[in-house]
Amino acid sequence: MRTITNQCQRHPLYIDFSELYGENNFVIAPSGFDAFYCSGECAHNLFATNHAYFQNVIHLVNSTVPPPCCAPSTLRAISMLYVDNDGNTRKKDVAGMSVESCECH
Repeated sequence: MRTITNQCQRHPLYIDFSELYGENNFVIAPSGFDAFYCSGECAHNLFATNHAYFQNVIHLVNSTVPPPCCAPSTLRAISMLYVDNDGNTRKKDVAGMSVESCECH
């Protein structure tokens, strides 16, 4: 069995709202957040689903079928303080903004 040196895992990615939105930045706080992203090869023990396992088996036999993809398996929300379209300050918990963990799907 070959060794995977670039295994599916979480990598740093910081989102800075002022860089993203410039002068049109409607976000008061936070100024940014750690979003992270998933990347890497899928080792035999990282499959999140039975489908991913069997897709990998078929990929090894038939290279026209792509291997499973490294993707977020757990995401968490962040709280944001922002200005809405009417100029009101609002607080919202926005789901699915930061990657907690990665798996092969």
